[in-house]
Amino acid sequence: MRRLTRVSLVALALLAAALPLPAQSPPKRLTLAMPVTPPNLVHIPPYLAKDLGYFKEEGLQVDIISFEGGVGSLRVLLAGQVDVAMTSGDPPLVARARGAPIRLIYSSAPRLEAVLTVQGDIKSLKDLRGRKIGIQEPNGFADIFSRRALVLAGLKPTDAQFISTSTAGRVPALITGQVDTGVMHVEQAIRAIKRKPSLHTLLNFWEAFPDALYQVYVVREDTLKKDPEALTAFVRAVIRATRFIYRNKSQTLDFAAEATGYTREELGPAYDALVKGRVWAVNDGLPRRMVEFNIENQVRVGNIPADRKPSYEDAVDLGPASAALKALGRWTDDPNWL
Repeated sequence: MRRLTRVSLVALALLAAALPLPAQSPPKRLTLAMPVTPPNLVHIPPYLAKDLGYFKEEGLQVDIISFEGGVGSLRVLLAGQVDVAMTSGDPPLVARARGAPIRLIYSSAPRLEAVLTVQGDIKSLKDLRGRKIGIQEPNGFADIFSRRALVLAGLKPTDAQFISTSTAGRVPALITGQVDTGVMHVEQAIRAIKRKPSLHTLLNFWEAFPDALYQVYVVREDTLKKDPEALTAFVRAVIRATRFIYRNKSQTLDFAAEATGYTREELGPAYDALVKGRVWAVNDGLPRRMVEFNIENQVRVGNIPADRKPSYEDAVDLGPASAALKALGRWTDDPNWL
């Protein structure tokens, strides 16, 4: 009887081995438009999610394409050419107020990771009068926050000259004197000052504007309706990446050095500053106060008519992020962690 049982088990095992394996579903493909070429340290969460295999584990194949600025990444999203776009907070809010069928779904870096680095003879914001302000593109992040810096000094945009440079050209333009100021990522400022010691950082934006929203992920409403599960999986993978960053400094710096082109010596102090400032989000990254700060500011400067001001609920859809957090759990309920 025992021998018969053993024979039967062997036969069943051979039969199972001969049967075809159940077909596996192909990965869901998403295209992400990024606003920089190459990424800076603050931008690495989706690249890291891809490198660590988090997207693959979520059943996704994410193709990342890059643009020179958030206006460019938003433009291709509006045209329906990509599924998700990372951009700075203001352009999609202005577009939403004008009727664009888009929503903010998540932010991996809501706090303003940027500093204003200036020529050595500029000692205060009032000294920006008559100077050459370096920006990336009109209505882009550097342009908007350079204007906010002028407002802090009681100056108008017409009191200065605005000059456009590429992302990669910010540091050379400041070093050569093509511009007098640069809204820079922290590691860019570190590199610029190392190469030209007379430069200095005049303003830390996430301290000057603690409620301002920096970076967001935006999708079209039809994508939200068509495939919310894929967007939830995308957000879940990127949240895992931001949490990895906080827990794994050395591995993060190794990856960032390869992805950004900056050295570990430049990235190390930048990483420490971003961690201290809790710049990367560990939850959904879209608190109401920050979204509404940007909306009100755009109304104030005239980019959004007061009678067309979108509400938080009209601009944001937390469905994917909420579903992602339901699976992952919140990092903490401390409101200082976004």
